[in-house]
Amino acid sequence: MIAVAPDGSLEGEPCQCQPGSFYINSKVGRFEDYVMQDVLGFMFAHYPLRPEREAHVAAGLSMGGFGAYALAIKHRDMFGVVVGVYRRSICAGSIKRANTSPNSTQ
Repeated sequence: MIAVAPDGSLEGEPCQCQPGSFYINSKVGRFEDYVMQDVLGFMFAHYPLRPEREAHVAAGLSMGGFGAYALAIKHRDMFGVVVGVYRRSICAGSIKRANTSPNSTQ
């Protein structure tokens, strides 16, 4: 088994107090491309990895769990299993609730 843990922090310093990349392409960087092209490309070029999707697991904790789900769903041809522990869920409803006070009339 070979495990790879790419850095998803925005400044190269993991910190729970700072925003992260969520391993997606966005205005702050092309993190999905980094994982899917650079990291996996390096791994396939330098290690004897099995090519079939059933041999690959995308897994992560918290922000990494969200990234694992996002990447595995988008790249179904690459991953046979996905595991997200305490994965973050981002949807418009949860963002709206988080930004609305309980006394709001909205």
